[in-house]
Amino acid sequence: MSQTSLLVPVDFSPRSAAALRYAAQLAATSGTGLLVLHVLHESAHQAGSYRRFAGDQMSLPLSQVAQTMLDEFILRVCDNTGSPCLPRPQIETLVVDGLPANRILEVADRYEVAQIILGTSIRSRMSRFFHDGVAGQIGKLSTRPVTLIHEVWPEPEEHAAAELEPLLAKADEIHP
Repeated sequence: MSQTSLLVPVDFSPRSAAALRYAAQLAATSGTGLLVLHVLHESAHQAGSYRRFAGDQMSLPLSQVAQTMLDEFILRVCDNTGSPCLPRPQIETLVVDGLPANRILEVADRYEVAQIILGTSIRSRMSRFFHDGVAGQIGKLSTRPVTLIHEVWPEPEEHAAAELEPLLAKADEIHP
């Protein structure tokens, strides 16, 4: 991949599907390549997810299972876009193991990507200010442009207003 490529790390979630759809459309309109990355990392809350996917083929290496999952994910997301996905030669896939934020940044540097496009969820309006997950770490540490595609969880407007009211009052105190 060249400096004109886009990096899209995915974890097979709806938010990463949204990021992949966005990146595929951006790549198609700008003529750039797309590097779709999955970081093989089984955390405590998702232990065994690769093995469950492997089914009968439990003896396969996890990296091979993850690559199959990645290929199927790309096909599923591209089939649901309503517009054609990029031709396969313009989509490169990569599976690496390790801690997601570190590995994403390493891959971005090694492949000299032009931009990182990440899916993220926003559970409340306040969490935008305190986001410290993988997307937050990458946003803080990346030397490359990062675009976050938000999967917003709906919340009642009155709850959102009540949540922001103390901040607005504090802002009024500081800047009368």
